[in-house]
Amino acid sequence: MDGGKLVKLKAKLNEISSAIDDADARKADAKAGMIEASSRLEKAESEGNGIKRRIALLVKELEGVNGRNEALSAKIEEQMNSSTGIEGARRELEELEVEGDERAEQRAVVMKRELEKTKITRETLEKRALVLERNIADGQSEADSWKAKLIELQRELEDMECK
Repeated sequence: MDGGKLVKLKAKLNEISSAIDDADARKADAKAGMIEASSRLEKAESEGNGIKRRIALLVKELEGVNGRNEALSAKIEEQMNSSTGIEGARRELEELEVEGDERAEQRAVVMKRELEKTKITRETLEKRALVLERNIADGQSEADSWKAKLIELQRELEDMECK
């Protein structure tokens, strides 16, 4: 009878050892999963911070473009609205003949081109800012998702360690 109990006891010990090995393997897998999730979270946060920096740079660039746009718009408006200056300029242009007339037209064309370029640049930067804001929102939601997964894995690990 002692031999039968010994066999049962050995079988029970083997079963317990197997359960311990399985628990250790699950614990190691959970730790590896947490490390991987943590690294993905850090990467997502890093990408989010990079996007925020790019947005800040684009916002500064947009402010500069808007400032130049306003200055050029004011110059064009000033030239168009100065009717008394136009009359005097007309007399001077008649004295200077066609050459002066062409210069004024070229200058107006150049200023209009610069204004158009500024408007296009502004629109492009606004579109970039929208895309980057969406990217930040996506990155933030992904980071939040990884944080939730990390918390869940930590809870599972704590539950496994308690058992």
